[in-house]
Amino acid sequence: MRAALIVSGRSEDSMQPVAALGGLGIMFDMLHELGVPPTLITACESYAARQRDALPVLVPFAAVLHATGCRDRVVAHDMPPAELIAGWPDWTFDPLWTRIGKRAVDLWLRSYIAKPQWLPRQVAACLWNAESAACDRTLSWPLGDAIRARAYAADLSYRGLPVARHAELAQWIDRERPTLTAARQAAFDSAVRQSGKSVEADFQTTLPLQVPQNKSRGAGDA
Repeated sequence: MRAALIVSGRSEDSMQPVAALGGLGIMFDMLHELGVPPTLITACESYAARQRDALPVLVPFAAVLHATGCRDRVVAHDMPPAELIAGWPDWTFDPLWTRIGKRAVDLWLRSYIAKPQWLPRQVAACLWNAESAACDRTLSWPLGDAIRARAYAADLSYRGLPVARHAELAQWIDRERPTLTAARQAAFDSAVRQSGKSVEADFQTTLPLQVPQNKSRGAGDA
């Protein structure tokens, strides 16, 4: 795979003369001989003509790996059924890379009477890692699983959350998912009505939150 990245010009230490002479085409011919479906190769060629990243190299190799070593192993992630927001699955509102998804996380955390102990960047990373599993249903192998687990842990550690608390955050997200769904709906509705303006504070009152027991709200909290 590393050789393919170099020859195709998709690596930092690529062999530019080889790439200029059609290294990407050479790689696709080799992958075709390895049994990659022609339709997938065509799709990767089309993508490669428009983007300069490594995806059109990595995807065919994943297909080879699946065909040769992972055919009978199906991954079943324990994911709750997707909630639909305007006809879209809730995981469509990516908390890292979409504007509405980011706003929803911010609204979600601001809606609590007692401020959550998690930072928005920590919640967003953990949520993305959990929901990205919905797109990973068939391809799995021990090394890949280990790499994915370490990558998820690195995401949260990089954002300042100790490893010992990673599972705690994931469990909190699972418990509070109904509130997240309401926040995503509010963020989407706001974006539709206001053409991308920031979410108004009055949307917080629509979230299904309960006042914590054994606590009362004083006049200064109103």
